[in-house]
Amino acid sequence: KPSVKDINTKLKKIIEDKKISIDEKIINDIAISAKGAFRDAETILEQFASFNDINFIKNETTDYVELLNLIFDGK
Repeated sequence: KPSVKDINTKLKKIIEDKKISIDEKIINDIAISAKGAFRDAETILEQFASFNDINFIKNETTDYVELLNLIFDGK
């Protein structure tokens, strides 16, 4: 089972490759929420990006944790 650090590293690579803007705190929260599953982390990242036109920076949203909860409730 990958660690939060492993998932963080993978997410950062995806973010860099796809040129997605996302706050470091959100990346970490996604990694934690994925509970050791790379595929879940990637899916969550894609959903975050789609909610904000490929740019998701914490300062531009009122409550990204609520959005994270909505994503998980929809799984």
